[in-house]
Amino acid sequence: MALVDNDIEIVVFNYFRQQFALKDVQWTPPYTNRPAQAEEQIINRFVEVLNQLTTDFRSTEGFSELIDKLDSVTHNLDRLPAESFDDSGYAVFTGIAEHLFAEGIKWCHILTLFVFAFELANEFLRIKDDTAVVECIANWLILYTSERLLDWINDHQNTE
Repeated sequence: MALVDNDIEIVVFNYFRQQFALKDVQWTPPYTNRPAQAEEQIINRFVEVLNQLTTDFRSTEGFSELIDKLDSVTHNLDRLPAESFDDSGYAVFTGIAEHLFAEGIKWCHILTLFVFAFELANEFLRIKDDTAVVECIANWLILYTSERLLDWINDHQNTE
């Protein structure tokens, strides 16, 4: 069964919610339509695997490098005027994602993008205490994943 755009929204919101819970932060995602039971099983499994891989990734050198880059991205995004944060921020996010996928789409790069987006949202929640910014960053990930990664994900669902 293939994932669709609405499924990606649920995946991202559940992933963010569960990652925030691991940091003892309560975050309630905006309302989304509940998928059919068969879709829900696929979505839950996808999020479960993302969470397991995120835990493993956090103990690697790659995660340390990601956090180092996160500081400069956070600084640059924080300087954006509030009225242009969503559009300009998405342009920055897309640039980072395009660099990440420059040599092709791989599961490890998708994981890295999810971790990066969550850590960026977590940092902005810490410094701004604004859940609207978290939703904005989650929506960047949803949009990018739906537009540029969804077909690949569906074609490679059953691969490691």
